[in-house]
Amino acid sequence: MTKEELLTLNPYEASINDEDVYLGIELFSDDADNEAAYAEGYSVFQGVVVNTFSHKYYHELHVINKRYLANLEAREIKNTRFISFLYIKEAEYFQSFNAYAESLRNVMRAMEVDEDMLPSYRAAALNIAVDALWNCDLYAESEKYMKKMEDLMVDESIPPVFRFTLGCNLMNAFAILGNREKSEYYYNVVKDYTPDEVGDNFFCFLDIFRLSDEARFNFGKIPSDEYLANLKKAFAYIVPGNGIEEDYFKLFLPIFNYVRGFINDNTLVEVCKKLIDTTYSLPDKINLYKFMFEEFGMTKVSEPKLYAKYYEALESHYRMISETRKHEITNEILNEELAAKYKISAGSDSLTGLGNRYSYDNDINELSVKLWLPDDLYILMMDLNGLKGVNDYLGRDAGDEFIKGAGDCISNAIGNRGKVYRVGGDEFMAIVYSSPDTIREIVERIDNNAANWKGKYATSLSISTGFSETRDVVALGNETIKERLDKMRKIADHRMYEAKKAYYERTGKDRRK
Repeated sequence: MTKEELLTLNPYEASINDEDVYLGIELFSDDADNEAAYAEGYSVFQGVVVNTFSHKYYHELHVINKRYLANLEAREIKNTRFISFLYIKEAEYFQSFNAYAESLRNVMRAMEVDEDMLPSYRAAALNIAVDALWNCDLYAESEKYMKKMEDLMVDESIPPVFRFTLGCNLMNAFAILGNREKSEYYYNVVKDYTPDEVGDNFFCFLDIFRLSDEARFNFGKIPSDEYLANLKKAFAYIVPGNGIEEDYFKLFLPIFNYVRGFINDNTLVEVCKKLIDTTYSLPDKINLYKFMFEEFGMTKVSEPKLYAKYYEALESHYRMISETRKHEITNEILNEELAAKYKISAGSDSLTGLGNRYSYDNDINELSVKLWLPDDLYILMMDLNGLKGVNDYLGRDAGDEFIKGAGDCISNAIGNRGKVYRVGGDEFMAIVYSSPDTIREIVERIDNNAANWKGKYATSLSISTGFSETRDVVALGNETIKERLDKMRKIADHRMYEAKKAYYERTGKDRRK
């Protein structure tokens, strides 16, 4: 498979082998570290890999997820849709290894980063949250997420398949909580859907969930002939890729307890074995093995091959958990390195190497949490004079050289007294700590540096500067520190334009050039 084919996989028809996965891991790892241009292709690739190979490449995909997240989270303009997808995949990853707290944290991050999350993403996130809480016996805490699921159900813009699966999950959730009325309500909501609307692989949800819920509500009663007949039909739905393989134990345990004594034990054992062979969830496999051994009197002597598989599952689960912990330690180190790398690039202007608007906003936000503003704080606004004429008559390369030269002139004048930012085409800002006398010396040095600058296209340039100081805003009323800093910026901006106006009046030059 070629790179182009990997980037245009059809999620419903794609056939992928190990060699293709290795190529995809290399391709998307490189993309995750650089431009992150193949977000859509990666989301499809990941789904195809998991559907084809189950957990085989889970750790490798997890590392790619982490790399993409470190890269994208550091950017000024964020692809929130893709970031929320990555957080949901992280939540699924941790849930697979019973790391429920980390799973829930990633769900919350996904929902915070993308308020307009796709319905399919939101449904997946809410299902993961509820499942994580239930696995920790936190049923009451799950109800707020169930309420969000109910709100999502009434959104008629959601495709039928998502409303159907949400309805099945809510039906089962309320059955687990013992709320028959609500469970019945959602059964009536989804029962009229057809396989054509939701797909054959999803349609089996309804029967299995319904049988599980009835078993919960009717435990201790005699199963009807109709129930037993429907259960035998449902056994045919136990196939790979039906979408509920990781819920088998939760769904079938109440069924087994309900029909025990009414269906031959050998039949139930065979169903357990089929469930074990079909599910790709190691915790589910282990729980099903334990149920068989405890309920049907199996021993190491009577079932040595079965016990051997059980121990193999335990060892695999232990290895997976150990591998997960190892990857997490590695990834924490990797995340810090990547975060530092992307933070630098995200906060730097590529042309001048100075801070950019994103960096300025971050630094202002840090100042905003202080209890008061320092007396020696100044904000400077600076703008090149005549850059349009340079671009028009000498070209963009000359304009870039002027901008870089202006950045150097400003930085050299300010030195270690503050930080300089390029916030627009030829606009610069600075946060400076100084005294009234020194700030005027800095402005003079900026003017002198510009006048003495020698570039490839010209011998000098001109910069208009305006500044404000803390004393300009001390008389304000109940404004927050952030509002006072914003006022300082506006004052500096106004004074810079006054300086620019004076420059053009003094020189007689056309401001449009």
